[in-house]
Amino acid sequence: MFEQEYKDTFSKVTASEETYRRVMHMAKKEKKHGGLRTVSKVLLAAVMISTLTVIASAAVRNWFVTYFSGEQKSPLSQGQMEFIEENVQDIGQKQTCNGYTVELKSVLTDGYNMFISLGITAPEDIYLDRTVKEGYDPAAPVLWLGKNSKFEIGNRSSSRTWKMSDDGDGKHNTHNIVYLMSTDNEAFTKGDTVKIHFEELYAEYTNEAYGRELEEKYGFPPKLGLITDEEAEKLYPVELLAEGVWDFEIRFEEINAPFMEMLDQPVDYVLEYETPDGKVTKTAKVLSVKLSAIGTICTYEAGEDASIGIGGNIFMKDGTKVSLAGNAVGSSWVGGSCGMFEVPIALEDVAYIQFPDGTKVFAK
Repeated sequence: MFEQEYKDTFSKVTASEETYRRVMHMAKKEKKHGGLRTVSKVLLAAVMISTLTVIASAAVRNWFVTYFSGEQKSPLSQGQMEFIEENVQDIGQKQTCNGYTVELKSVLTDGYNMFISLGITAPEDIYLDRTVKEGYDPAAPVLWLGKNSKFEIGNRSSSRTWKMSDDGDGKHNTHNIVYLMSTDNEAFTKGDTVKIHFEELYAEYTNEAYGRELEEKYGFPPKLGLITDEEAEKLYPVELLAEGVWDFEIRFEEINAPFMEMLDQPVDYVLEYETPDGKVTKTAKVLSVKLSAIGTICTYEAGEDASIGIGGNIFMKDGTKVSLAGNAVGSSWVGGSCGMFEVPIALEDVAYIQFPDGTKVFAK
């Protein structure tokens, strides 16, 4: 009887098969020792656990929606939100070292490219969102996790960058870091793992008052490479916030992100550009251009120009465009390349792609 009671109650909420088995085991134990009244409490606990899981998942999705809306400076389309809804994966791993907690919150991936959301919580007397230091303008520091940080994805290579992002909780001692990672192969599929190793937490500041001094000195805004190393260190001072080690592991669930093939047949690709020695022309035969919501994969035959890379733009139906090579990070290999977008696109909103020589290929 209690199994039917459980099923009637549990069918109204969302939970994994593992949660089902665990609660059934709890219910059977409680029936043996405490009677059906206790069983009802277990059923209520199951509902509460499942409801909290749904709320937590919704919070993760909503955070990504807010983050991407801020990046593109406009609300997301229905297609963009559906991609996030269907492909975000909650992680929720936390480690604390020397008073600083790093949380691997969630990931969003298409199998080749991935967004990783990390949360940093500092001691309450540390300001991460807005930092005021003597002689400095108020500014949010750039947080970065150690020179010896590692992302292990088997024998596959990757490129990555990161961005700071407000976590939206209104607290001064918390902040998010979003890593953007692109690989040269399908590395983030069901059963794959990525091991992440962080050592030391740093904050890099911008001394804007000193920056104005340098601008007066040189006659242009200071840029790395155009100022001395000593000036760069003073302009962008780095502070060690905490020593320590934070280790995480991502194990991927089912990845269902769709890809859209743009080509029915190979396309001749011509790239021309000027150099001090004159015009250079490179050619290739593009075999495939696949688009996902967060990146592109191109394969081609290039002969002697094996490292040519494939450029161009993706034009959306509303007239906006994004680089075919990605505008965040990318990877390349002989005969292929992939790139990642800073914000997901909706595949149904793609109008056409255009190569540098003007050749257009329209979405089917």
